[in-house]
Amino acid sequence: STALSEAFVPVANRTFATEGEQGVRELKKRMLIPITYASIGVVAMLLAIGQDALVALAGADKARSGDVFIVVGIVMALYPIFDISGYGLLLRKRTTAVLGITFTAAVVSIGSNFILIPRLGFMGAAWATVLAYGVLWAGHFLWCPRGLRQLPQLRVVATALAAAAALLAVIRFTDLFGLDGAWERVFAGGALFVALYALPVLVLDPRLRSSLAMLRRGKR
Repeated sequence: STALSEAFVPVANRTFATEGEQGVRELKKRMLIPITYASIGVVAMLLAIGQDALVALAGADKARSGDVFIVVGIVMALYPIFDISGYGLLLRKRTTAVLGITFTAAVVSIGSNFILIPRLGFMGAAWATVLAYGVLWAGHFLWCPRGLRQLPQLRVVATALAAAAALLAVIRFTDLFGLDGAWERVFAGGALFVALYALPVLVLDPRLRSSLAMLRRGKR
C-alpha cells in the first residue's frame, strides 16, 4: 500500500494539474486493473492458507492468532482499491475534510475496541480495525468530489472473483492434497494460485497484460 501510494500520488497530482478530473479518472481506471486483481488474489490466498502461512512464518505457538492475521490481512489487501478509488480530497486541497474523516475513524476505532474486546477478546480488536477502516474508506469515497471518483470496472471485479472462487473451491475440495506441514501447504497453495488464478486472469483480460507490459517498459 505504501509503495503504491508513493507511486500514485505524485502522478495523480501532475495529471490533475495538466488534464483535470477526466485525466485522473482515466489514470485510476488503468491502475485499478492490476491492483484489483492483486488485492482480490491476496484475499483469496489469505482465506485459503492464511493460517498455514502464519504458522510457517511465526511458529505453531502463534496459531491462535491466525484469525486475526486473516481478518486484518484482508483489510490491508483491499486498502489500495479503496484508497485509489476515493482519492481526490487532497487534489482539491480539502485538508479539513481529510482531518475530519481521519478523526472520525480514530474515534470509531477506540470506541469499538472498548465495546468489542470485552465481548470477543482479541478478535474484538481485529473487528474494530475493520470498522475503523470501513469508516475511513467510506468517508474518503463519499466526500471525494464526484468527478474524481472511480471504482474498479465491473468486468475486472467479476473476473477476479470468479477466478478466486474457483481457486478456493479447488483448495477446499483437495485440502491441499492432504499435506500436513505448514510450509508444504503454503507452497502447494502458491502453485495452485499461479495455475488457477494468476494465469487465468492474464489470459482472460488483455488489459491486465497491457498494464503489466507498461510496467515492464517503465522499469527499462
